Amino acid sequence: MADACLAALEIDPEDTRALSVLGTLMRKSGKFEQAKKLLDRAVTFSPDDIAAHAELGETLLEHGDLTVALSVFRRAAVITPDHPVISRHIGRALHRLARYEEALEVTQQALKHSPQDAQLILLSGQCLLSLQRFDEARPLLESAAQARPDDPWPHLGIALIHMLRGELLEGFAEYRWRQKLPDCQPRKFSQPYWWGGDAVGKTILVYAEQGLGDVLHFARYLPLLVAKGARVLLICDPTLHALLRDIEGVTLVQPNVRPEFDCHVALLDLP
Repeated sequence: MADACLAALEIDPEDTRALSVLGTLMRKSGKFEQAKKLLDRAVTFSPDDIAAHAELGETLLEHGDLTVALSVFRRAAVITPDHPVISRHIGRALHRLARYEEALEVTQQALKHSPQDAQLILLSGQCLLSLQRFDEARPLLESAAQARPDDPWPHLGIALIHMLRGELLEGFAEYRWRQKLPDCQPRKFSQPYWWGGDAVGKTILVYAEQGLGDVLHFARYLPLLVAKGARVLLICDPTLHALLRDIEGVTLVQPNVRPEFDCHVALLDLP
């Protein structure tokens, strides 16, 4: 595909379609600067191309240039008012900028034109969640979960509502949907997953996930697992070993080592 785009651009350097497709390919391969230059050119040569604007804004949004991304989406909204995709992107940018009231206004206005758009429903629910309007957020998140049965984000929003209300059992049950995210997928071992219950005499491998702060926060559950009679092995970032090495009954394991164990569990499932 990239070769075909390059060939097309050799013939016509202003081929907007080739520029957009090649820019998208660069974005997906992590080549942000190349993607931005290509998509900038696409928008310049075809200023009314909504798809090119959306892809440029998405690229900027993905790499943290939130304010610039918002301005790109705003320009697209002038070209095509009330376009559901552009409205959704504007809402996402505003939400990530913590401008929750504005994001909610945009998404709710867009829902008047596209009431069945599941992504707009989800984003509206997330805005309400960020505003701590839980009773309003919950039905929208549930509706999004029904419309997008494989999407973890509605469930993660519902999980957060449960947790903030102190409903920890329900919250952590919903929070298992995080394993649908690329960065949180469960590790694959031939040994079984430990879902709780009897741990006496078992060697249980616990592995960290997400950020260093999450490891420090959830390390409090390791002594509880030891107290259930388990021998606990912990795989986490070696930079945390100095802080965690004094937890009694827990053996720290280097990430590239695969010790003998009976079962395994993600650290954030211990609660």
